Amino acid sequence: QQLKSLESLSLSGVTHLSDSQLGTFIRKTGHQIVSLDLTRIKNVGAQTLEAIGETCSKLETLRMYACETFSDENIKGLVKKCHNLKHLDLCGAKKLTDLGVHYIATSCPMLQILNLTWCIRLSDKSLESLSSCKSLCFLSIHGIKAVSDNGIACLARGCRYIVALDINGCCNISMRTRDQLRKVFPKLKTLISL
Repeated sequence: QQLKSLESLSLSGVTHLSDSQLGTFIRKTGHQIVSLDLTRIKNVGAQTLEAIGETCSKLETLRMYACETFSDENIKGLVKKCHNLKHLDLCGAKKLTDLGVHYIATSCPMLQILNLTWCIRLSDKSLESLSSCKSLCFLSIHGIKAVSDNGIACLARGCRYIVALDINGCCNISMRTRDQLRKVFPKLKTLISL
């Protein structure tokens, strides 16, 4: 009974639970969860993400750093009811494509912080989709080689509140200095660019 009132849950590094077990646990405990950390859980897949999407309607923060096995369709299931999501960490999501980012952008209008570091299958289309996230203020696209100045221009048209941007390893973005990027993101304070 006490678990049903959980607001914050970290399962970071838990490796002995299967996707099915994670999904069942979240369905039983996730109704009040606002913050969920699934960092480095290799078994996060369709059942876990579907359970989050169906159960965790109050979710604001979701960390799935180094969770590699889920697909775009799993992301679609995740975000269908997570409209309050403000912070999403998908660093290292190797199967995530532009379609998955489109699902996120269209379903999570309150998104403020998004970590897409090393999501290597993404391109400028993802940044175009994210331009609809008007509240976005922190974005990491570190290591995504297929994004370019065109994607940055699309993002800048909608995301006027970007204060922190990580473009380290994005070799097709020619604007490398904070001054250059402040012309398109006037509120930019922190730039990571090597």
